[in-house]
Amino acid sequence: MRPILNLSISLVLSFSLFSGSSALAQGHLQTWNTSNREKSQRLTSAAMTALNKGQLSQASRLLLDATQADPTDAVPFAALGMTYIRQGKNSEALDALKKSYQISKNAETLISSGFAYFMDHDYDAAIASWSKALERDPKLVELNGDIGFAFLRKGEFAKADEAFRALIRYRPSSQLAYQGLANLNYLAGNFSAARKAAEHAQSIQSYYPVLLLLAKLDFLQGDPKTGQKRVSEWLRASSGKKTLLRSMTDIGYSAQHDFHWDPFLSDNFDTGRLLLARAQSSGKNKSGQEKQRSSGKGGKNSAVLSNARQAQFASPKDFYITRELALVEMAEGDNESAANHFRTVLQLCPACRVDWLHLARALAAQGKNSEASYAVREFQQQRPSEAIAGAFTELAKGDATVIPDLSPSVEGSSKRAPGESGF
Repeated sequence: MRPILNLSISLVLSFSLFSGSSALAQGHLQTWNTSNREKSQRLTSAAMTALNKGQLSQASRLLLDATQADPTDAVPFAALGMTYIRQGKNSEALDALKKSYQISKNAETLISSGFAYFMDHDYDAAIASWSKALERDPKLVELNGDIGFAFLRKGEFAKADEAFRALIRYRPSSQLAYQGLANLNYLAGNFSAARKAAEHAQSIQSYYPVLLLLAKLDFLQGDPKTGQKRVSEWLRASSGKKTLLRSMTDIGYSAQHDFHWDPFLSDNFDTGRLLLARAQSSGKNKSGQEKQRSSGKGGKNSAVLSNARQAQFASPKDFYITRELALVEMAEGDNESAANHFRTVLQLCPACRVDWLHLARALAAQGKNSEASYAVREFQQQRPSEAIAGAFTELAKGDATVIPDLSPSVEGSSKRAPGESGF
């Protein structure tokens, strides 16, 4: 784009020399700059309106026009990068954001770059980008929460915990921080801490992903009645036009970004309907599996399963995506595949102790009770004080001489180097 700008300036200067008036040249240059900046700003304003309405394609077209109108304006490049992130075009987003940062070293551009990396599953690069933004502007304390979620996705729960608690020190009423603590404690099998954090997050601001997390805890701990009630609440909160995602200001952006978006839900494939499907006893018989699949249809299970498989195929070393796929497979009644994927999760993320229980369910559904018993006992050994559903404790009483194989091959590699690295 810069050769066009330089050519325009050269034409203006040539005109001034021909006319013999340098003042005239300066006037033409100033007019050119002003008119094109105004056009860029008008297009960017229209794009932000489209973005607020969720019209991503329209917003990206307007922003591309804005960058062409004035290639020296950093704002449309930054906004274009943000729009591309929401469209899943992470490479294009990073290109636009790099151009914006070259023009103006703005911390908010670093924030968007971090999300582009995060959505591309390069969590190390995301952490580096957000940390750099925090160094440039220490007032951007919300970035501690973003960093916490990136560490969570790496399976580094201690560092995630530290980041979330850092945010709480600055923002005691941060719903994001308590939701993050609830997520990591759930994954770690620390159900009492997860429940406490989730309930506190809900007291700050009710948010449907937290309702789903609480429902999962209810079922795992043997309270299906409350779990079903929470799923009903989740259905009301997560469907329809009134569904509200997270405010952009909660994740570090300035108040001018008043639209809502939650990047931390991008790889969440599990739903309340699928949770209810898993809660039904599937057993080994065909009728049980058909009953389970029927329950899953309400959640558009086949489409969700297809999306989860595609995501896991693209990122086979991402434990979070793999466990989300396994949860969907259990709802579909494919317990053999689910068990294999939970084995992979426990290999990739040994701290994900909750998945010993999910592995036990998947194994028991195949009639592999000895391995299932071992899996439950492994959870109990690591989390002896946590209450679990009676079905798990009954499994634990059985013979546990057969140890589940936790050494499946994990194929594939990260897309970017360095930076290699649900509910």
